Amino acid sequence: MLKAYDTILQSEVSADLAAKSGGFEPYRYECACCGEEVYVAAAYSTSIVPHFRHRSGNNDVECENYLGQYGAISIDSRSRKSNRERVEFYFEKSNKTFSLGLCFSGDEINAYEQHNVVFELRSSAAEQAFFSLPINNTNFAPDTSTLIPINRFSFSYFLSNTLNGTKRKYDFFKSGNTPVFFKLQGNDSDYKAKLVRGAVLYTNVPYFVAFQNQYSTPYDVRFPGEIQVDDTFRFETMGRKFLGKILTIKNKTAQMDALVLSWGYQLEASETLTLLWPPATLVDDVSIIHSDYAYLYSSFELQAHGNINVHWLAV
Repeated sequence: MLKAYDTILQSEVSADLAAKSGGFEPYRYECACCGEEVYVAAAYSTSIVPHFRHRSGNNDVECENYLGQYGAISIDSRSRKSNRERVEFYFEKSNKTFSLGLCFSGDEINAYEQHNVVFELRSSAAEQAFFSLPINNTNFAPDTSTLIPINRFSFSYFLSNTLNGTKRKYDFFKSGNTPVFFKLQGNDSDYKAKLVRGAVLYTNVPYFVAFQNQYSTPYDVRFPGEIQVDDTFRFETMGRKFLGKILTIKNKTAQMDALVLSWGYQLEASETLTLLWPPATLVDDVSIIHSDYAYLYSSFELQAHGNINVHWLAV
């Protein structure tokens, strides 16, 4: 299939533009027919055009023949077939804990409440849930992340609900002294940072970085001169010792590319996107405007249905 639903942009997206924008995060794309997860295939092929395919185990023959047309996928979550939770992971500086951010639409909350559905969190697919929470209007607000503290350590977490029982795996921590990157939100010292779920880091962007080691982690981790470290501190949570750093990668060099690659990421030069008009309110690192039009300055090409979720763009 050539088009799918992008859960981050909340819009339809074509496979070729998704490949160009590096959108390879788990669970980002969903099939327009069945709502199951799909991924970008043949992204770097010279003989096959990029396209979306179902993951192994959720393949549907009819879905594989679906090409789709723009407008066939509604951005209204009420029409989506998956009705899956929208998930982010966070680090909160105020209490030095990791949290799961869980978000549902108002219609989803009402439907789940009617069926007495309970959200469940596991550290392995086979074990009993170590945390559960009814999905209702008492515990959740529409389109707003509810933060759930994570008190059990695991390299991966499995999320499910009692309506469909499907356990979706989300990788989190990494073994050894390999760092995990979180993007800082806002400029306050009492910050919240969101886990980088993709594989791309950018220069001149401040990150919170967590090193986990149950026994000991060197306090003075040596970094090349291209990395500016603004803060370093130790903390304990989930029965583990962690080392936290606030850092910024200033330059993209061959040495930095190799180091970042050894951590499981790739490094790209930072681009800029500036909202010129109208005035906006900043909510969780998102600029909220009340207008049908916006004027932007961008240092990179904006691609409709690729890296932005609009149908039309004027230059």
